[in-house]
Amino acid sequence: MTHVDASKKAIGWARENATLSGLAMEPIRWICEDARRYVQREVRRGVRYDGIILDPPKYGRGPGGEVWRLFENLPEMIGLCAELLSADASFMLLNAYAERLSGLSLSGLMADALPGRSGVIDWGELALMEEGGERGVGLSFFARWSA
Repeated sequence: MTHVDASKKAIGWARENATLSGLAMEPIRWICEDARRYVQREVRRGVRYDGIILDPPKYGRGPGGEVWRLFENLPEMIGLCAELLSADASFMLLNAYAERLSGLSLSGLMADALPGRSGVIDWGELALMEEGGERGVGLSFFARWSA
C-alpha cells in the first residue's frame, strides 16, 4: 500500500490510525509529496495499481508550493489515476468535500476517465447519522468504480 499526501501532519495522523487499527507492521509506504506530481511520475514509469482511493482537498498547497484547486485539477487527476489501474484492478474510489459537487457529477468524471472498462460506478453521499437513522448530517460525496 502507498499513502501519498502533501501534508506531513496528515501522514502523521494516517500512521497513527494505522497503528490504532493494528496495521503498524504492514508494508505501507508513506510519501510526503504533491499527489499530482507523484501520479504523473508513476504514469511515466508505467507503474500499475490494483486499487486507488482519492480523497482530494478543495484547495491545497504541496510541499514545493504546488497549488491544487479541486474544480480545475480533479478531472486531470482522475484521468491520471485511471491510467494507473492495472488490467485486473478491483476499484477506484473518489471522495470529495465541496458544496458545488455531487456524487452524480463525481460519477460522471469517473465514467469519462474509464471508457471501455467493465464494471459498475455507483455514487452517493457520506453522512453522519443520528442513532436510529432518522436524521443526519451530510459530510461529503463519493463515486466508486468496481470491477
